Amino acid sequence: MVRGRAVPRLGDEQAVPAGKPEYRILVMTRRFLVPGVLDTLSDQAPAIEEAMGKFLTKLSPSLDTLDGGGWEVVSHSVTFHSGLIVGTFFLRR
Repeated sequence: MVRGRAVPRLGDEQAVPAGKPEYRILVMTRRFLVPGVLDTLSDQAPAIEEAMGKFLTKLSPSLDTLDGGGWEVVSHSVTFHSGLIVGTFFLRR
């Protein structure tokens, strides 16, 4: 409750009034399969490009099926952490 009003939850049909945009954040991860430590971004580029290609291969069909489809990627970020590539995608419909 916020100041006497119920706060809509994700999944509530009335949570987003008709005509207003909806937003979601989708996070995808891949194991960074390049052996050893790569010192420069140019060394990492081919592996990053391959991982992003795999993200996009899975992302496109997901946008059509997530909560009824109609989503578009507004922004994205790619982070490296403990041998993982983490892709975060900000979605809108």
